[in-house]
Formats: sequence, C-alpha cells, structure tokens
Amino acid sequence: MSETAAPTFDELRARALAASAAGRHHEALEAFARAADLRPADLWTRNDIALAHLALGELMEADALASAMAREHPAFAPACRTLALTHRAKGDHEAALAAFREAARRDPRDLWNLHDAASSLRVLGRIDVAEAMLRDLLRTTPLAHSLRGLGEIAREKGAGDEALISFQAASLLQPADPWFALDAARQAAMLGETKKAEAALDRLTRERPGFAPAALERARLAKTPAAMAAARDGLDRALALSPGNEALALALADLLCRAGQPAEAETVLARFLSRHPASANLLRALARAARERGDREMAYAHLKAALALAPDDGPLRLEWIMALRARGEAGEATRQLEALCADAAPPVEALLELHRLRLRRDGPEAARALLERARGLDPAHPRTLLLLGDDRRAEGQHAKAAALYREALERRPGFSWALIGLAAIARSEGRPDKAHDLLRAAAETEPMEGQAQIEAASLCRDTSDFPQARDWLARVPATSPRRAEADMGQALILRAEGRWGDAAEAFETVAHRFPDRAEALAEAEADWLRAGENARADAALARLALATPDHPALREAQARRALIADDVAGALRLFEQALALDPARLGAWLGAARARALLGDLPGALARLAEIDRRFAPRPESAALRADLLRQTGRLEEAEAALEEGRRRHPHHAALWQQRTIAHIEAGALDTVEASLADPPAGGRTEAGRLAFVRSMLQSARWDFDAAMREGEVALRHMPGDGWVRNRLIHAALLGLDVERAGHHLKDLARLEAASSRLKGKSANASQSHYGQLHDDFRMDGEALADLRSACALAEPEARLEALRASVLAYPDSTIAALQWLIELRRQGVHPMLSDVASDEASGPIPRRLHQFWDDGDPPDDVKAYGDTWRSINEGFRYRLWSGGEAEAFLSDHGFADALSAFRRAREPAMKADLFRLALLLDEGGIYVDADDRCLRPIAPLLSGPAGFVAYQEDLGSLGNNWIAAVPGHPLLALALDLACRAVNRGDGDILWLSTGPGLLSRAAAHLMASRPAEVSDLRVVSRHTLSRFAAIHCLTAYKSTERHWSRTAFGRARSSAKAPQAA
Repeated sequence: MSETAAPTFDELRARALAASAAGRHHEALEAFARAADLRPADLWTRNDIALAHLALGELMEADALASAMAREHPAFAPACRTLALTHRAKGDHEAALAAFREAARRDPRDLWNLHDAASSLRVLGRIDVAEAMLRDLLRTTPLAHSLRGLGEIAREKGAGDEALISFQAASLLQPADPWFALDAARQAAMLGETKKAEAALDRLTRERPGFAPAALERARLAKTPAAMAAARDGLDRALALSPGNEALALALADLLCRAGQPAEAETVLARFLSRHPASANLLRALARAARERGDREMAYAHLKAALALAPDDGPLRLEWIMALRARGEAGEATRQLEALCADAAPPVEALLELHRLRLRRDGPEAARALLERARGLDPAHPRTLLLLGDDRRAEGQHAKAAALYREALERRPGFSWALIGLAAIARSEGRPDKAHDLLRAAAETEPMEGQAQIEAASLCRDTSDFPQARDWLARVPATSPRRAEADMGQALILRAEGRWGDAAEAFETVAHRFPDRAEALAEAEADWLRAGENARADAALARLALATPDHPALREAQARRALIADDVAGALRLFEQALALDPARLGAWLGAARARALLGDLPGALARLAEIDRRFAPRPESAALRADLLRQTGRLEEAEAALEEGRRRHPHHAALWQQRTIAHIEAGALDTVEASLADPPAGGRTEAGRLAFVRSMLQSARWDFDAAMREGEVALRHMPGDGWVRNRLIHAALLGLDVERAGHHLKDLARLEAASSRLKGKSANASQSHYGQLHDDFRMDGEALADLRSACALAEPEARLEALRASVLAYPDSTIAALQWLIELRRQGVHPMLSDVASDEASGPIPRRLHQFWDDGDPPDDVKAYGDTWRSINEGFRYRLWSGGEAEAFLSDHGFADALSAFRRAREPAMKADLFRLALLLDEGGIYVDADDRCLRPIAPLLSGPAGFVAYQEDLGSLGNNWIAAVPGHPLLALALDLACRAVNRGDGDILWLSTGPGLLSRAAAHLMASRPAEVSDLRVVSRHTLSRFAAIHCLTAYKSTERHWSRTAFGRARSSAKAPQAA
C-alpha cells in the first residue's frame, strides 16, 4: 500500500484560500502556515498568515508579522496595506492613514490603498480632504467603491440628491454587485422618494431573490397594504432560497404584525424556533405577536425566556419591563426601568420610556434631563428628536420645535409623528391648510399607524366638515393600533353635531369593543347628561365603576357631578383622588383648582395652577382659569396681566383671545374690541363660533340687540353645546323684545341642562331660571310688549324716547317697559345717564357712610376680605357691617313697621338685605354695598357733584341694587321700599330680582322719571363700565355654592301669577 503524497505548496495555498473565503479562518491559518514552511521566502503567503490572524481578531500577531515584512521588504506594498488594516481594526485611524499612504506610494497601481486612505480621512473628520482624494482617484480610474465613498460623504453633508447620483453611478459601474443598487435604493428612500426606492428594491428582489439585504430593506420600507404585499413576495422568495435565515423570518413576522396578522406571524416564528430553540430574537418576536393578539401573559412568558438566553441585552430587558407593566406590576416595572437607566449607557428607548413615566408623574421639568441624556447617547435618534420637539412645542417654542421635527424627518424620512408635530404647530398658529397638507403626507407615508388620519379628522371636525372628518376616520385600517381612537373620533363628530344621544351610544360601543378604553364610558356619561338622560348616564358611570373601579376618569366624572350638585368639597376630594391615580390628567388639575376657589381658597387655587405650569409647562388652559379666578375675585389688574402673559405665550389661542376681548367689553374698551375683531385667531368651527360670540357680546354692550341676536345665532350654530352662548342669546332676545326667540332658546337650554338640573334637585322647566322668570314676566304683558315694539321701531330718537316714556306711564307694572326706557336713555346719553364721572367735582351731599349686611354671625373669611377693602381704601368714611338681628332691631326702632313685617316674612337672606338697604338708606343715607363686592379704588368721584342718588346700569338695562348711594329721605328710596314691602307682605311669588331687587328699583325709577321728574332730578346712573373702575361686583365666594345664596333656592317653587299694582 503506497503512502499518501504530501500536499504541495500550491495545493496548500489553494486549500487555505478556499477556507478563508468560506470564513473558516482557523483552517486557513493552518494551511497558510504549512505552505510557508515549504516556501519561507514567499511574501504573499506570509502576508496571508497576517491577514488570517487579523480575521481571527489576533491583532498583536497580525501587527508583528505585517510590521516585520514592511521593514524587511520595502518594495512589498501588501505588507503596508495589511499593517494599515490592522491599525484600523485597533481604532488607530491616524496610523492606518499613514500605512495606506505608504502602501500607495510603494505601489501606485493599487488604487484600493488610496480609496482606503480616503476612508480613514472620513473617520478622522477630514471630510473635505477625503472628498478631494476620492475625486482625484476617480479622475484616474472610476472605482465603484470610490463613488460609494463620495455618496456617503455627500449624505453626511446633507447633499442627499448628490449622494443619490453617486450611488446610482456606482451601481452602473458594478451591475453585478447588488450592494451598490441597494445603496441607491436606500438613498432614494431617505430623500422621501419612496415609490422610486420600492420599485428599485422590487426589481432587485426579483433579479436576485437570494440577496437577503434587499428583501429586508423592502420589508422595512413597506407602510401601505400594497407595499406590504410586495415586500412579502420578496421575503418569500428569499426564504425559499435561504430557509434557515433568521433575519428573513424575523422580517416576515414583523411585516405580518404590521399588517394586522399576528397569528400568522406566530406560525412563522414557531416554525423557526423549533429549529433554533436558543434564539432570543425569535422569542422576542413571538412576544410581540402575542402582545398584538392581546395575550399579555404569553408575551411576558416569551420575553422572560428570551431574557434568560440574553440577560445582558438592554433593549430586550426594556421589552420585558414593558410586559411586566402590562401585567399590572407597575411598581416593579418602574423599579426595573430605573435600574436599567442607571447603567452607564442604557438603551435610548429605555430613557425615553422613563421620560414618559416621569412626564406623567412629575412634569416636563423633571423629565427633560432624560431626553437630553438620550440625545447625548444618540444625537440622531428620531424618537428622541420627536419628543424634544413635543417638549419645546408644549413650552410655546414653536420655531425650536419645528427645527427638531424637521431634524427627526431627516433622520427618518416620512416619520409620521414628526409630520403630525409640524401639523400641530401649523394648526395652533391658524394655518389649517398647511396642517392638512402635513397630515395628508403623514397618512400617506405611514397609513397603518392611523394617528395622522385621526388628527386630520379632528381638523375637519373643527371646520364643521363632518363628512370629510368621517372619511378620514374611515381610512384608519381595522388593524391599526389607533382603531379605538378612530372610533372615539366618530363619537366626537356626533357630539360636535349636537347629537348627544347618538354620541353617547357611540362612546359606549367603543368601551364594549375595546375593554381597555373604559374611559369612553365617562365620555358617554357626559353626553347622556347633555341629552337629559340621567338614568342612562348613571348606567354608564356604573359600568365604568364595575369595569375599573380605580380609573381616574371615573373619579373625574364623579367630581363633575359633585360640582353640579354644589358639593364642592366632595368634588375637590374626587379630583384629588383622580390626580393620585394619574398625575398627568390636566382636567383634574384644573378641576381641583376651580374647586379650591369655589371653597374660598384662592391662594390654594393659584398654587394648583402654578403646579400645572411646573408640571405641564405654561398651558393656555391654566392661563385662562387663572385670569378667570382673579377676575371673579375682583383682582382685575392681576387678571389682565395673567391674560396678557397667556396671550404672549399662546398668541394664536382662540379661547384666550375671547377671554381678553370680553374683558375689554366689560371694561367698556369697545374700540379696543373692534381692533381685536379685525385680527381674530384663525381656525375652524369653534374659532368661528368664538368670533361670532364676541361680536354678539359687543353689540349687546352697544345696546344693539338685533345685531347681537344675529351674531348669537351664528355662534350657536358653531357651538350648539355651549350653554353660555345660549344664555347671552336669550339675554339679547329678551331685551330685543323677541320673546318668541327667547322662549325657543330657553326651552333648548333647559333641555341641554335638564340632567344637571335634576342632579341639583331642581326643576328642568324652562321657566325655573332667572331668564325664564323674566321671559314669563315680559310675555304676560302682551299689550305692553306690542306698544314697546312700536315705540322702538320709531326712527326719530326724541319720538322714540317720548313713546317709551308713555309706555312706562301706561304700564306702570311692567318691568320690560321700564328697562326699554332706561336702555334708550343710555343709548341717547340723556339724563340721568352719565358716560363718566369727574374726579375734580366738589363733594356732594351723600353722607360718607358705608353699609354692608351679613345676616348670620361673622361672615366667612373670603367675604370678610371683600368688606375690608371698602374700609381700607375709603378714608374718611364710616363703615358698619349689619347683622340680621341688628337690621331687624333697626327697622323696629326706626318705625319701619311694613318693612319689619316684610323682613320677617322674607324667604331669602338676600330678600331681607334688599328690604333693609332701602330702609337704612332712606333713614341714614350713605352707600350700601353687597357683601360680595370688592373695592378697587376710592369711590369719592362717584359721589361728587349735586347727585342725591347714584346707581349703575346693569347689562339688562336695570339699575343694580348691589351698589347704591343716596341722601336720606330720597323719594326713589321711599317708593321702592313701599313697593317692595307691599309685594312681600302680599305674598307675591315673583323672584326677588323682580319683587325687591333691580327689577323693582328700575320700575320705581322709571315711574318717577316719567311721572314726577323733578323728584329725581338729582338721580345719576353710571355705566357698569364706569363702576368697574371703582368696584368689582358679584365676586366669587364660597357661600354661593350653598343654600345660603338666593339663586340656589329661588327656583322650582310654585309661583303666584298675580301682579302687584304699581303705586302712583
């Protein structure tokens, strides 16, 4: 038997080169070493040995061999190249650059050395030098790899079009190498040329079905159903040729999950897992598929198994933490997440998730550092840039936010959430067309996501384009993760249309289809209440309590009910419970702040609003509430400053614009309002409604009720669920003598508020309200109403005044006749109406005595604080706060027998106060001020000159009785007291506004001015705007939310329809 011949040198080299090409570097190293033993002087074999060490990561050995050859054989350029590759593997790019240059010097024909030298220059940041070197190289010999290098440099410089040209040229030079075509396709996608990229990838996957990177890229780009189908074809072809390729299997499973087919994804993954049971990646993908099927326990089990295989995998650990939270173990999940983020270099997504939690729990200031840390770890991470943009947008820094969104789009072309962020900026700045364009682009690039369609529907809803809004929502795929939000959007459209019952049923359907959206039941409860369906509202709330008894939306809904029922302390407790469950609920923060103010704790309310600004960044909602509470408590300058600051931060916010404009109306700055109306915030349906409402309020302030009604109807069409709009429209209709219109809207308002009325335990009858009572009173004077309409239609101002005076004389019992005459006197600016007061007039005859009344014991602190302003600001005035007992004793001691009898019969403390003030001023004179009014500056100018009786005119045209100044014995006081006492002692059922309040005082004043004008020649009536410079009236107090306030007990009782005869 002959011995086997030893392999020759050539055979050993051939064997070594084959092993090296197959990646079997240990085998290659052994064969090269044996070949070198046969020919020790062969430099190529020695160089190949160094390269084998390099491939095995044995850098010291590779360095020693290459360095020795480079020294010993100065003409052998490959040794320098191998040395350069070794330096590059070590990360020493300066040394690598020097070695590549030396290799190029030794062998100028090998252009790869120059190419790799340019690559080292790129890594060292010397981009321009690298680019120049590559261009010089291409002028000599066009290398595809050098063109690729130029493309990569162009991309780094932001010259995307230039990069694409280089990549395409490289692919033409090397059509057989699919990597170059892949480079071009990827660059096209980065430029937003998705269709071009998809077409190139489809061609590549057909021509080279075994080239897996192309199939993977095609799957990554696929967003639409058609693109997903094409991508699946490419993956199927690649898998047929490489059935064991795990990356392809994972990409197919991802594609199936995105297409809404998680069960099929699980089948694909399970098949691979049976062959590769130790694959953490397959288990992770199975967890995702299980999660999307709704099987949280299975998802958790898969991730736990994957983590056992790869315990140091940070992103995998994050997914396990998220699964832990989904199982309800929120506390442990948070602890694990914080521990993961404590690592020196945690996964960026872990930092972003912790940011989300801290943002909800602690607010943006506490969470912001996590975003900055995430950006430090990966400056180009698209989601980090997105969240930074959201943060700046919440701060009102729109330019900075837009720059971050655009940077996110550069890093991830077509990133729908960045486009949505830009659309939100455009929308808030009143550029709805631009917002639509951005949302359309977002929906086209990532249609399966669904959020862009939902935002576009919301924009259409705001412009009352309800069919288009529904069309947008219909485009959200059934498999989209936003399907529940889309269905909520359909319900919101019904709400916007004023179809409360249909909206409530739609919200209930959402809660049934998506059990984790239980908060939809809270929305249903709100709309059932709007529809007047208390029983169904109760049932929705009961379902919510049964499904998730600790849901913060349940607490908020219960809190709103408590507020309606005037249980303010209970409402505050429930709002605080909601915040304990979820500190990120802005509505609960605002509700808690308002409840504190209603309880008389304004400092506590303002502290809550300051906490909102700290936690959420300054929000327009908190600015609006802060200004409103300051205004309601008489701190008008602070309220104005708060509004100005809010407008500065949120210049395009329509609600703040409306609030500030109406504040100007109330202050009488009507020219300022006209200027604001010339440049209102742009927007949609709600903004148009606000604009019409402000116009309506302006016309009412000018006493032009026909115009106010026209604008009010426009506002109501845009905002059918806004009770305030209906209220002011009723106001304009009553004073415009359109009692039919007033009655129609009273009924609609009663239906809208029926459920709330029942929660208060009050009648839902349209008559059982302040305006309802006035409507009944005006409507019963049918003959007077006809005469008043005729009088108001007269063109000549003097004739109009005389006709209205005649109506007052003809119908002395008519409140509407008195109001119409007083309004016309104000329109024409004739006596006794004053447009302003002179601060330099001599002091008048009215005594400097200030009187207030509180019927039972010491007033609460908030009421006492208002009273203190009258004493501290008005030096030289005597001040007295009268109790109920003291008032009764005064009436008895000063011979007011009828007033004493009426005082004792009075139903309400407010009625007692009405009677007492008339008798007190008749006897002593001075100034009577209601307990809820706040003094802003000395009132002496209001009392100057020969005035013997000073009052102000309310927006109903009536003379307000909460602030009256008079000399003792004034005839108007005597007549008003007589009429009030007779009405009360007779047992009339009129509300106190008509029987003892402003309605009575207006009838008495009108009667005297019409019949005995000499007796009231010293009457002066200032405008409400004028009074507002000296006093804030009807301020917020805690007692107004209790049965102590007349408005809480005046309605729902049987009324007598008898009218009291007017005294001559």
